[in-house]
Amino acid sequence: MPMVVIEFREFLWRTRLAFFPVKDEVDRLLVERSFNEVLHIIQAGCPIESGRPGMVHYEAFPTSCIDLSKPIEELYRAMDPKSCRYEIRKAEKCRDQIEIGMNDERSRADFFRIYNRFAAVKRHARPLTHSQLEALREHCDIFVAYLGGEPVCVHSLLRDEGLRRVRLHLSGSARLDNPEVARSSGFLNRYLHWHEIQLYKSRGMRIYDFGGLGRSDEVRSITRFKQSFGGAEVQEHSYTFAGPAGRLRLKAGAFLRSSLPRTSLGAGRHQDRKESRAARPEISEGPREEG
Repeated sequence: MPMVVIEFREFLWRTRLAFFPVKDEVDRLLVERSFNEVLHIIQAGCPIESGRPGMVHYEAFPTSCIDLSKPIEELYRAMDPKSCRYEIRKAEKCRDQIEIGMNDERSRADFFRIYNRFAAVKRHARPLTHSQLEALREHCDIFVAYLGGEPVCVHSLLRDEGLRRVRLHLSGSARLDNPEVARSSGFLNRYLHWHEIQLYKSRGMRIYDFGGLGRSDEVRSITRFKQSFGGAEVQEHSYTFAGPAGRLRLKAGAFLRSSLPRTSLGAGRHQDRKESRAARPEISEGPREEG
């Protein structure tokens, strides 16, 4: 089964995000790349040799993966007892007030609204457009956790049916809206992850990927949150390639986002904010989620 590729277009430019490609698939992507394209190769298992034409960005991409082939009891025991299992049990005590929506139109609308509001405040990625959300439909599942009928936490998870791997792609919450929501979002977010882990295990998926581990101080709490679920750290590689017109698109994006703060790279390095923001996918390659 082929790799997962998400494509969207904006005016004259084409953007593709290719997840988990093997070497032959990378070679084919590079041969097919057009002059007006920005190609993001995300979490390739093996490195691409330096000096390939059009390469404008590389970063090591560590992530945390849960082996879903293990018994469910073992997966539960692997989670941190205080910061993870305790919070899930707290959510279970109000289970009658919790609803999990998945892939229906209500969930998609609430995801779009909550994620875009969260992204606008956090400024880690540009808000989604409706066309970008539609581009995710084929390969992504949308989850929304409701408490008392109100949407609180939202996730999109990318599915690679061939690899039987799911990957947290985008996430957000309404916790920035008011203190009451903030108090419940922590345990509800963990509960939503646990729900997804159990669901995908029941459907025969083998890997639940948390979508990247940052090393800088600004994302350290997010990394601790992801690691609290007990996954194993895996080292992968992400690249950006661009043709001549694609490079102009990246420069334009850097100019438009020049007011954003410095961004951290996967291995804890930093680049100039314009260069780094320009070369990263506009549909974010990894979530910025806090526990």
